[in-house]
Amino acid sequence: MMMNRIALTQLRLILRKYAANPLFPAVSLLGLVIGGSVFLLVSLWLVSELNYDKQYPDADRTYRLTVEINNDETGFHWDFARSWYGWLMHLPAEVPGVESMVRLECWREGVARYNEAIAAEDIFTADAAVIDMFQVQLRQGNPKTCLSGPNQVIISESTAKKYFGEINPIGEIFFLYCSSCKEQKPYRVCGVYNDFPVNTHVHPGIIASVSDPQKPAEWAYYYLTLGKNIEPNDVLAHFDAFASRYVDDKERKTLTPHLQKIGDIHLQSHKDRELEHNGSMQQLKVLAALLLFVLLVTLFNYFNMRYIIVLRDLKLYRLMAFTGARQSGFFSMAFLESVVYSGLASGIAWVLVVFLLPVFNRFMGTSFALNTPGLLLQILISTGSFFLVTLPVGMAPLLIIRSRYYLQKLVSAHPEAETLTNRGMRSRVLKLMVGVQYVAAFCMIMAVVIMNGQLQLFNRNALGGGKEQLLCIKKLPIQVIDKYPVFKEQLLKSSLIKDVTSSMENPGDEIRDMMGFEMPGQPADSGNKLIYVSPVDANFFTFYHIPIVAGSNFPEFGGNNSQPEKFILNEAAVNYLGLSAEEVVGKPFRLNNFYTSAEFGQIVGVVKDFQPSSMTQAILPYVYFQKTFWLFSSQVRFDTTRTTESLQYIRNTWFEVFPGYPFDYDFVEVMYQNIYRKEGQLQKMSLLLCVLSLIIAALGIFAITGITYRIRTKEVGIRKVNGAKVLSLIVWLTRDILKVVLGAVVVAVPLTVVLSRWWLSGYIHAYSVTITMYFLSGLALVSIALLTVGWQTWKAATRNPVNALRYE
Repeated sequence: MMMNRIALTQLRLILRKYAANPLFPAVSLLGLVIGGSVFLLVSLWLVSELNYDKQYPDADRTYRLTVEINNDETGFHWDFARSWYGWLMHLPAEVPGVESMVRLECWREGVARYNEAIAAEDIFTADAAVIDMFQVQLRQGNPKTCLSGPNQVIISESTAKKYFGEINPIGEIFFLYCSSCKEQKPYRVCGVYNDFPVNTHVHPGIIASVSDPQKPAEWAYYYLTLGKNIEPNDVLAHFDAFASRYVDDKERKTLTPHLQKIGDIHLQSHKDRELEHNGSMQQLKVLAALLLFVLLVTLFNYFNMRYIIVLRDLKLYRLMAFTGARQSGFFSMAFLESVVYSGLASGIAWVLVVFLLPVFNRFMGTSFALNTPGLLLQILISTGSFFLVTLPVGMAPLLIIRSRYYLQKLVSAHPEAETLTNRGMRSRVLKLMVGVQYVAAFCMIMAVVIMNGQLQLFNRNALGGGKEQLLCIKKLPIQVIDKYPVFKEQLLKSSLIKDVTSSMENPGDEIRDMMGFEMPGQPADSGNKLIYVSPVDANFFTFYHIPIVAGSNFPEFGGNNSQPEKFILNEAAVNYLGLSAEEVVGKPFRLNNFYTSAEFGQIVGVVKDFQPSSMTQAILPYVYFQKTFWLFSSQVRFDTTRTTESLQYIRNTWFEVFPGYPFDYDFVEVMYQNIYRKEGQLQKMSLLLCVLSLIIAALGIFAITGITYRIRTKEVGIRKVNGAKVLSLIVWLTRDILKVVLGAVVVAVPLTVVLSRWWLSGYIHAYSVTITMYFLSGLALVSIALLTVGWQTWKAATRNPVNALRYE
C-alpha cells in the first residue's frame, strides 16, 4: 500500500514537471513516437518477408526440385525453377524418402472466359495432392474429390467474386486457354478456395486438374514432401541412378539436381522462370541496417533529452535530497518516468501504425491487411519490443550517476549553468550522442542517394529508357497470331499511333531460349554450341532507338518463309564467336531448329549490347531474327497528348482484329517498375527512414542548443557589451554544433563506403558513387543542422545585452 502511495506521489510530481516545462518532454515523446512507428512498420515488413511460405504445416519437409543443366561442350546452361523432364514424376515411386509430389504447370498468358466475361488469369494445372501440400482452404467443394477428374477447376475466392458475384459457382463452366493453347477448353468448377496468403511465392487464381495423371508434364514446377527424418542429401544421393533410367550417360552428367526448402525460395532463390519476382536476403539486410540506424537516432535522441531533463531538475533533486530522499527513491522515480515515456510512445505508435497502414501500403506497394491472421498480434509484439528497448534508455542518464557520492555531487548547490557548460563528462556525453545521431543520419542520406542512383541506372537502361510512355499488349493469342501484321497495319492508319513493333517476350521478361547454329569458318567443334535467340519485328531496334554498330538493320519483312533469312547479332554474340563486328557482317548463318529454315541465311548487322530483361543479370549473346508466329508481345508508341483517345483506338482495333480475346496491356515503364519492385520499395523505404531520422535528429539538436544557448545568455551579453558583432556571435554559438556534425561526417564516410560497396556488389551493373556525392551529402547534413538551430542562434545573438546581463 505504501509503495502504491509513493508511486502515485511520484507520478503526480512527474506530471507537474511536464506541465511546468513541456518542451523537452514533448520533444522526447515526439521523437519516440516517430521512431516507434517506423520500428513497427519496418518490423512488420521484415517479419513478413522472413516468413514467406512458412505457414504450411509441413514447410520444414517441403522442397522444390530443380534440375540445373551445364553442358560444357555446347555452352548450354539452364538453371530454371521449372523443369522439362517429365520423368521426374516417377521420383516418389522410385526414390526412397519422397513422401509425395505435386506438379504445378503454369499456363503461359492464361485467359479465362465465362459467358461474356474474359480476363487474364494466373492459371495452373496441378495434381490433386496440391490441396494437401499447399493447405488449400476450400470454402466450397469436397477436398477429396476436387481435381480428381479431367477438366475440373477450383478457383480462388477473388476469382469467384469477379466472374460470379453472389452466384454459386459450383458446376459452372469456364473456358480456359493460353498463348500456346490451340483451342479454348471447357472446365467445370468443383471448388472455391481462400486466396493464397500474401507471403507465399505462388498465387493461382485458377487451379485446373491434370487431364491424364500418368502423362508426363512438358514444363512443370516440382514440389516434394520428404519423409520424417529424411534429409535432402538422402534423396539427391539417389538422383544419378534414377536419372540413368531415362537419359543416357552423356546427358545425365550435365544434370545437377537441387532441393530448395519452400521457405527459402522467396529470399534465396534467383533462378530463371521463377513463378513471381522473389525478394532478396541482401536487400533485407540493408533494410534491417537502415532500421538499426533509425533506431539508434531515436534512442540517442531520447537519451539526450532525458539527460537534459535530469540536469534541468537539479533543484528538484536538491529538494528531494534535503527532505531525506534515498538513492533508491531517485531510481524508482526515474523508472516510473521512463515507463510513462515508453508506454505513451509505444501506445501512440501502435495506434498510428494501425491507422496509417493503408497509407503505408499505397506508398510502398505492399498489401498488409489488419484482418490478416496474426497481424495485430505481430504489431503488438513489436510494440512490446520497442517498449522494452526504450525503457532502460530512459533510465540510463540517472543510472550513469550510479554512486551515492556522485549523486550527492549532482544535487549539491552547483549553479545550473556551471553544471551544463563545464567541459567535463556531461558535455562530452551530449556531444557524443548528437554525433552518433548524425553519423546515422549521414548514412541514411547516402543510402537514399545510392539506392536512387541504382534504380535510375536500371530505368535508363530499360527498353525505352523510361523517357516516354510506351504501351505493351502482353498477350497476342497463338490462335490468331498470324493476324499480327493486319493488327499493326490497322493501328498505323491512325495519326494517334506513331509506331508499332513486337517481340517474343514482354519488355523486361527473361529470354532464355537457345538454339544450335552453324556458321562457316568457325572451329570444327562450334557445331555443338548454342546461342540465345530472340525473334523480333523488323523495326524493333529503331522503335527502341538501339543503334546498329555494324552493317544494317533488318530489311522489310517478307514473311515467315522468306529466303534467305536475315540475322542480327548483339556485341556479346560477336565476342562469343571470337570475331569483330565488321568481320561478322555478311557471313552465312543458320539456326538449327525445326521452325527455322534449313538454308543458310545472312548476318546483316550487329546491334549495340542492351539488356532486354533485368539489369540484375549479365548481357547474354543473342541472335535476333524474324518469325511472326513467335511474336507474342506487341509494343505501341502513341500520341501521349491524347492518351485517352489513343488507348480507345488501340482497344477498338484489337477487338476488331481479335474478337473474343482479352485486351491485356500495361505501360512498359510500369512493367519495369514491377521487375525492380524490391529495389523501388527499398528506395522508398530508405527515403522515408532518412526523412524521419533527420526529423528526430533535428528535434534533438534543437532542444539541446535551446538549453545551451539559454545557459550562455549572460556570456552572450558580456561579449556584446565588449563590442562583439552579431555575425561573430553566431559563428561562436554554432562552432560546437559544426564540430560535432563535421566530425560525424568524417566518421560516417568510411562506414558508408564499406556498406555501399557491400550492397552494390550484388549487382552486375552497379551504380558508380563519386566523391562529389559524399561532399554534397555532407554539405546537406551540415545545412540541415544549421537551419535547425538557425532561429535559436539568431535569437540568442540579437538579444538585448541589458536583458542578457540580468539573466539568472
